[in-house]
Amino acid sequence: MSWGLMRRRWTNRMSNRIIQHSKLRVTGAGVGLYRTTAPWSVYSARYSRIITVESGFVFDGDSVPRLPVVYMLAKGRAGLQAPALHDWLYAMQPQGITRRMADVLYWDLMRATGVRLHWALIHFIGVRLGGWVAWRRYRRRLKRKEAKRG
Repeated sequence: MSWGLMRRRWTNRMSNRIIQHSKLRVTGAGVGLYRTTAPWSVYSARYSRIITVESGFVFDGDSVPRLPVVYMLAKGRAGLQAPALHDWLYAMQPQGITRRMADVLYWDLMRATGVRLHWALIHFIGVRLGGWVAWRRYRRRLKRKEAKRG
């Protein structure tokens, strides 16, 4: 089997895992921030789920460490769709979604939207290594909100 054929099969398999039900619409919300202007839905075949990012959700794109070389090389390479979904999953932590699932969905959406393998790999490794900090911070915020309600 040729390399080109193997690559096409792999790409087709990857892009079939995520289906965008609507187009992501965003506007600027400050320096390096974006705000969704309409609900945006994504279907994950891997988890058999439809996930909808709410209108008005503010996210920062791909969060890259501010180390100069890493920042210059990696910032903006993941597009906006994958970071929007990933940031929403981290911030809202919907029932049944684990941190690992959020990170895998980030990977799937990066690959489905055409992010090159090496950039997707760099971002995926980054969220797997450092994402626990943000996940815990958002979990604490959500618990505080629940405590105030109840």
